[in-house]
Amino acid sequence: MRFIRIKRIFCILTITLGVITFSGCTKYQYITLSGNVNQNESKAYVFENDTVKVVYSFNGNCFPMSFEIYNKSNFPLYIDWSKSSAIVNGHNISLWKDIATINASSSSEEYKFSKNFTYSNSDITGTMAKSEQVTFVAPKSFIQRTPVYLRSEFIKQFDKSNKVRKNVYSKVGKTSEVFYYFKPDSTPMTLRCFLTFSLKDNKSEPFYIQNEFWVSSISNTMLDPENLMYKPSNQVYLQDLTGFGAVAWTVTILGVIGITCIAKAQQ
Repeated sequence: MRFIRIKRIFCILTITLGVITFSGCTKYQYITLSGNVNQNESKAYVFENDTVKVVYSFNGNCFPMSFEIYNKSNFPLYIDWSKSSAIVNGHNISLWKDIATINASSSSEEYKFSKNFTYSNSDITGTMAKSEQVTFVAPKSFIQRTPVYLRSEFIKQFDKSNKVRKNVYSKVGKTSEVFYYFKPDSTPMTLRCFLTFSLKDNKSEPFYIQNEFWVSSISNTMLDPENLMYKPSNQVYLQDLTGFGAVAWTVTILGVIGITCIAKAQQ
């Protein structure tokens, strides 16, 4: 009974620490990007020529870059992802990986015929998926590409000389936040997107599209993205625990270890 009471107290403590950690101990870094192409109404970047229209969208956690690619021509269009890249501060990141993923689910049944005899049966079903190396786009149609996540950690090294304090309006009211601004020659992060296309199914006679982007502003804040009223398609965010949040989770993990040790001692 004593162990059960300790376990209940610990469960309550764990839940409380989890709520506190995620509600008030998470910090965010908002990053705005500028580019060398025009923007649409949602602030996404748009490149367009006689054959292709490419819409670049940056919105969400972990710096996602999404594509919408329109085939404006009257001929099939082929995108070779194995020869397409995102180049971050000069580092080449391929937009195609030769990796298969498995999506699986399991189900089980158990039949108890007596106290000492039980029969069980389980099935695992799933599908194996692999990203396309080459994508076919029919004439006068478009495709949407799964986001590529470019960064998970805060940008910490940057020029802090050009900063402005601004009011930000959200669902929780008005807050005053500091924004750091950068030009192409002072930005802490550059991004170049290189895409390879062909109008031939054997990928001959390729042509290339290359667009450049850079981080033009950074703001570190406690403001949760869920409370933002305006979410443009050229703004991403990163998240991390504050010092207190990290300590809270450390205490929780140590508590789990402690409860396990007590349980073993009671056995």
